Amino acid sequence: MKEFLLFSSLIYGSLAVGWLIRRVFPSVEKHSRLISRITLLAAETPLILLVYWGVDAPAFRAYMPIALVAMVVLSVSGAVGYLVSRRACRDQAARGAFVVSSMFSNVGSTMGGFLCLLYLGDEGLIASQFFGLLAIPYYFTVVFTVARRFAGGQRRGVWEAVRANFGDPMAALPLIAIVVGLTLGTSGVTMPEFLELPRRVLVFTAVILFALSFGLTAQIRVMLRRFREYFAMLPVKFVVAPLTGLVIVLVLGYSPTSNPLLFKVILIQSMMPVAIWAVVAAKLFRLDDHLALGLWIFTTLSVSALVPLVGWIAAL
Repeated sequence: MKEFLLFSSLIYGSLAVGWLIRRVFPSVEKHSRLISRITLLAAETPLILLVYWGVDAPAFRAYMPIALVAMVVLSVSGAVGYLVSRRACRDQAARGAFVVSSMFSNVGSTMGGFLCLLYLGDEGLIASQFFGLLAIPYYFTVVFTVARRFAGGQRRGVWEAVRANFGDPMAALPLIAIVVGLTLGTSGVTMPEFLELPRRVLVFTAVILFALSFGLTAQIRVMLRRFREYFAMLPVKFVVAPLTGLVIVLVLGYSPTSNPLLFKVILIQSMMPVAIWAVVAAKLFRLDDHLALGLWIFTTLSVSALVPLVGWIAAL
């Protein structure tokens, strides 16, 4: 609980600091995107390598089904978000931000992991981490490609966006880090203990810098005028995604009596809000980052209404 509260305080505190800095020094706003780019390459990329280095071969094989479930849930919610965006959003930049936000949720070891740890214990946290195992490569391939299609307010062709994506260091280097880390972990090469501290430092560094970059461009009045899009996202994240997760667990034969841990983890993780990385993608590709930031904050706050449902699922 303490770590989660610290993590949340760092996010919203850094966001507020960035906003205050821009109020005093308006010219710093132009550096927001650069800070996000540097953070992605200098902090997030080495962190990704260390995270995947910690995945051993037996766990990789055992939990691969749950990682594939996450891909289906994210893809279905993204497809529905794409359809909803056609009526809910006013321009291409807003549509791009809405779609990207709909197809990437706060899964893995962050909010979803915290709730699973709180209600299901350490085993729930471990399963949660593997639920998000494929989410990172999915983000740098599928989500980035979609964001590129909407970048600059003009739709690109699919293959044009794919080619541009794999030629961009912002996508290529994190993907290389995933391959290197996973190769080391599944090959039995143990990560040295002295790298544990740098890994934790990188986590907090990335969170602080990303949130700070968001705050440098955050415009509260603009964000408060976007509730139409915010409410349009609620059924995508909190109805479509969890129903998709429920259908999948039933198809797989999971239930409260048959593989109850994965049954509960999948359902809980399937109802998570917009992820902070969706805001990063919107900023990097010049989409409507005010909308993406508002969607992230609004859906994260909305999760509080689902906590009783999470408790009920955990008690099944």
